[in-house]
Amino acid sequence: MEYSRATEYLCKLPYPDLVSTIRNPSCGDQLGLSLQISDGVILHISFEHKGCLISSACAAVLCENIMGKSISVLKQQSPRELLNFNFEQLTPRRRRCATLATELLSQMLRDYQLNQSDN
Repeated sequence: MEYSRATEYLCKLPYPDLVSTIRNPSCGDQLGLSLQISDGVILHISFEHKGCLISSACAAVLCENIMGKSISVLKQQSPRELLNFNFEQLTPRRRRCATLATELLSQMLRDYQLNQSDN
């Protein structure tokens, strides 16, 4: 619950390298992530959010947990590892809310690596 009120990462980055959004069609939650990356390492991350406390809190936890980490390490981690959270205590619908941020991050990192290999 404490993370649902966290505002440190709830903002817009001034000059992001990657920006993307995702929507949970089952409940309407919307989440946007912005990343600044240098030499394959996450320098800054922020999120924008409209939705439930679970998706907001998990986005804040994700931001805190991935700052300063390399993309290659992050791509190998599961949502459970990225959030350090046991999803078994949530209903299937709420698990989707909890993993919204990790799903978006995975898509963004995949796109980033594809873009880097094209250059």
